[in-house]
Amino acid sequence: MPAGSAPTAAAPPRRRKPGRPARISRAIILRTSLQILDQTTVDDFMVKSVAELLGTSSMAIYRYFPSRDALLGAVADEVCRMFHAPREAATWQDTVTRWLWALERHADRHPSMLYVLGLNGRVSREWVRLTIPLTTLMSERAGLRGKQLTIAMYLFGVTAFSMLRAIADHRAAHAGHLLPRIADVTTDVREVQLLRQTRLRSLGKREALEALVAQYVAGVELLLRRRDEGRSRRRA
Repeated sequence: MPAGSAPTAAAPPRRRKPGRPARISRAIILRTSLQILDQTTVDDFMVKSVAELLGTSSMAIYRYFPSRDALLGAVADEVCRMFHAPREAATWQDTVTRWLWALERHADRHPSMLYVLGLNGRVSREWVRLTIPLTTLMSERAGLRGKQLTIAMYLFGVTAFSMLRAIADHRAAHAGHLLPRIADVTTDVREVQLLRQTRLRSLGKREALEALVAQYVAGVELLLRRRDEGRSRRRA
């Protein structure tokens, strides 16, 4: 997430009043961590903050999660478990489109989704589990197998993450945190005019996401055409 930007959310989580030590559990720690991550960046996330909100010590948190990264990984899994997959549509194209828009809505509710899913370059286990029904759909309904199915699902992951990135970029662009000032990049008149035409502020979030969805569907359809063309050549 760009420096200085933070996800927007509702009211900040309430800090527990001092007194008797809190009774905590794995579920409570995850819920509190999600509340914090909806207010701040992953870089600023601290186990100490979770402990303070729960009225306990960091060591108590570490009894459930051995490290900060382990806690963030569990948060990533929790975010994925909270996702509700949409119903299948009449075609695989429409079903995939429903999935991508459902992910967009889920990410709007949980702004930290992008940053915890790809923590340390590792994809959440629950993300892979979440996409199994979609993999089945692409195999059975679209007829993809082997390397083509691998490509289709890889591209789905790339498209989904790109959508999450676009959501974050849209917020940052409108807050003025995403890109440097054009004057700090170039003073060439033509280059300045060109860069002004490509400012993200002029691009609506919906337009950007629709382009990503259409690009994925078109990419899979291209895979299918190439497969069919290959079969035709072999039969000729």
